[in-house]
Amino acid sequence: PSLYIFLDISPEEGMRRVALRAQAKGEKNHFDERGLEFHARVRDGYKRFAELHPGQVRMIDAHHSKEEVWKSVENFLDEFLRTR
Repeated sequence: PSLYIFLDISPEEGMRRVALRAQAKGEKNHFDERGLEFHARVRDGYKRFAELHPGQVRMIDAHHSKEEVWKSVENFLDEFLRTR
């Protein structure tokens, strides 16, 4: 792929959101059961991938609301596609 979009969120916030989703909807998957250290390592791996592939990876701060994150993705894609 010529572009990767990485929705970056701290493992702590991600786990907090998983707990809220599980409480509200009863939904969990095998990744949700993994601990904080696992999620920190995964995040570090994505960050390293972004460092190794500058220009191909766009990191979006996902600590905001779903609507704000989606708007950031839309804005980036609009800009990206205009320059192609």
